[in-house]
Amino acid sequence: MKKIKISFIGVGFMSQIAHLINFYNNKNVELYDVADFDLKLAKKIKKFFLFSGIATEDYKKILKRNPDGIVIIVQRPLTNNIVKNILKQKINVLSEKPPSFSKIELSNCLKIQKNNKLLWYKGFNRRHDYAVNKLKNNFHKYSSNLGNLRYVQYKTTAGNTYRGKKHFILPSIKNKKMHGVKNKFPSWLPKRYNDLFHKHWNSSCHYL
Repeated sequence: MKKIKISFIGVGFMSQIAHLINFYNNKNVELYDVADFDLKLAKKIKKFFLFSGIATEDYKKILKRNPDGIVIIVQRPLTNNIVKNILKQKINVLSEKPPSFSKIELSNCLKIQKNNKLLWYKGFNRRHDYAVNKLKNNFHKYSSNLGNLRYVQYKTTAGNTYRGKKHFILPSIKNKKMHGVKNKFPSWLPKRYNDLFHKHWNSSCHYL
């Protein structure tokens, strides 16, 4: 079987702890090109995970090299436009969630996907985890005597990772340019809470 060429856009914390390792361990996959705003990080990841192609800070360069699929894990406000450009190039894509900040943006991307007959997975990094799949497949056994679910409470320390504090290969996340794209903070939110809002949006979207 010919190996599937998979390229990466964004190789920070979430890529490193889940997606990169999963694809690296898949014998049917060839890690192809890697793009990150932090070129130094992209080159380190290329060498460490044995990517066969190029390392670049301009993700549009890897679109022109026609991989079979692209995994994109970037700052949330950047996701939608990058996904749109990938789909326009008729390339399959896996993106972290949330894929868009509005229903209109999501609908536009879905239309391009449908017209080009492409795959677009809106990902969760543990979707192939053995324990998760076992729980899903046997949930009826575990839950038969539990009664009805009334209330769920969780506590998470996630959401700080985009700051670059826990990276395996330390990138300069704090210096990444947003290329003119700003997070859409609620208009009613005092500016002093914007950073806190970003943190909880970044973490809670995974649990929701």
